[in-house]
Amino acid sequence: MCTAIQLKLKMNQENVTIFEEHEEIGGTWLVNKYPGCGCDIPSHVYSYSFEQNPHWSKNFVGHEEIHEYLLKIAKKHELHDKIKFCHRVTELKWNESNLEWDVTVLNKKDSKISTTKFNVV
Repeated sequence: MCTAIQLKLKMNQENVTIFEEHEEIGGTWLVNKYPGCGCDIPSHVYSYSFEQNPHWSKNFVGHEEIHEYLLKIAKKHELHDKIKFCHRVTELKWNESNLEWDVTVLNKKDSKISTTKFNVV
């Protein structure tokens, strides 16, 4: 998410694709839900530098609050339409002759594997 947002803000590049293995944004804060799961550093440090959150509820917030923060950031920066949910990247290969990445992805909903070429400008 951070890279996609920075590409938009600093390079005016909005043509990005984000592959997300799960059905929702959140990474570890979506997946891990064990008792006491939360931030082990002070919460005010745990935010994007360009999206500081001065409103954390306490010094060491739980996973739910961090997950909500990530959802809010994704919505603000309109990332949902750039994310392919339930897609896991299984292989990356740099193609030197074409100067592009061959990205192999597993669609977890239908178990199909596809390879797409991406260039990085």
